[in-house]
Amino acid sequence: IYSDDICKWEKEQEYELAKSPIERKLLKYVVNIIEDEYVERQLQKTCSGYVHYITSCKNYFFDKSDIEDESQITAFGEIVNTLLLLVRYPSRLGDARRKTHAAHIRIFMAHLEKGLECRKNTIECITNIYTYLVELAKAMASDNTPDNTATNEMIKNQENGKIPEDAFKRNINDMKYELEEKLRDALDCQMTKEHFDKLEIIQSYKSDDEGISLGLKNEIDDLEQCDYSEEMIDKNLAISRSQRLVSWQKSISDEKSAKMYNKGVSAMKSEISKLRRKIDLYGNIRKINIYNQKRGILDKRRLHRIPMGMNDVFKAVTINEDKPLDICVLVDESGSMGNCCMEDARNSAITIKEALNDNSMLDLWIYGHSADENKMGNTEMIEYHSPSMKDRPMAMGNMQARYENRDGNAIISSALRVKSESNNASRKLMLVLSDGEPSADKYRGKTAREHTKRAVKYVESQGWEVIQVGFSGCTDEVMEEMFTNYIRVEDTANLGNKLSKIIRKVVG
Repeated sequence: IYSDDICKWEKEQEYELAKSPIERKLLKYVVNIIEDEYVERQLQKTCSGYVHYITSCKNYFFDKSDIEDESQITAFGEIVNTLLLLVRYPSRLGDARRKTHAAHIRIFMAHLEKGLECRKNTIECITNIYTYLVELAKAMASDNTPDNTATNEMIKNQENGKIPEDAFKRNINDMKYELEEKLRDALDCQMTKEHFDKLEIIQSYKSDDEGISLGLKNEIDDLEQCDYSEEMIDKNLAISRSQRLVSWQKSISDEKSAKMYNKGVSAMKSEISKLRRKIDLYGNIRKINIYNQKRGILDKRRLHRIPMGMNDVFKAVTINEDKPLDICVLVDESGSMGNCCMEDARNSAITIKEALNDNSMLDLWIYGHSADENKMGNTEMIEYHSPSMKDRPMAMGNMQARYENRDGNAIISSALRVKSESNNASRKLMLVLSDGEPSADKYRGKTAREHTKRAVKYVESQGWEVIQVGFSGCTDEVMEEMFTNYIRVEDTANLGNKLSKIIRKVVG
């Protein structure tokens, strides 16, 4: 899908860039290492639901391999292995390897900094790293010298114009900037194991008088704002003991999320107004007249009944104030939501927030959920908006398709969370925005649907009304199997009408 162009380029360069069979073999190694990483990064954008499978495969392969313990590999072969680990699995870069190959790591990182952003950069990155390795191999072979002497020889060659000057002008700050860029792209301030590994590499080379950059410091400070916590749902509510863990964190609002949020508000402007107008009934004080009473206030319009012997000419007046309402919006952020479906769900959640957030008689919570990204069996909840989290009004712009979805756990955990934060015995409504079925590790098919159904019944027994709002490929048959109340939104231009109608029907 992604590599036709790089394969064509490699074939074209097979005899021009690589002069001998061993050089062609080296070129193939470098292309494979860097192209594998490029492909996985594209996969995150287009099929993010598969990413954790690839990650598990890498964990299995690299953790089982003996790459750190192989004693018969040449000194040059060890440098190629260092490139492999740096690109594909940084956690296996041991202290000894990092210390021995410090100069090479800095040069590799200099070229990798932007080498995976686009095809042009990837080809340039492969060419430069391959050229460096070829010259390094020649230097090491000609003198039969230790690694550090060969590096000195390479520096001399660079000064004579034989090696690209950029490879030697970069320093450890390039590694920091590369990490900062990765951190900015990390989903909802979640530092992956790779980011921590690379941070460790950077710190191992940091001199005593060298501080981290301001950008990196700010990113690390953001981690504290995520307010990460874990909890275990009751064993009687979980499908198994291995799937009880639920993690919670708050989304961080940044420039990117603000841009996406404002884009959503602009796209849904008419639906926001429509929804606000159509369900702005909570908190209203209503005067109700009850006619045909035998006592109360005389109803002048029924005086004509007195000569007929009727005495039910009075009316009673009651004041009925709508009870406060707690609303929880739960958004499926699994990989199957994709780009278009996720955009619809995100814009719908933004519409609900913009339409209802100013109503003083409503309390609104908005959560996203995924699963199995960092640990199998874990349900991962992200808080985007709540009565206690109003300092990040545009954090919902960060909603995006992630990994899996364990809907039953997410529904139960959300209901319990809202209950613990609600200050009154108000009525409660949960809107579940998703594209259909739950799907996670050991949580698929009929088993997953039945558990989701049990979760819905459980929260309904706790005073909740639950409505599924389905997008994309969801069907009425599947929704009916799990939810009592549901609607399917084929076009978000009809969201205001459809959502207000079912809310009025369910809540009254």
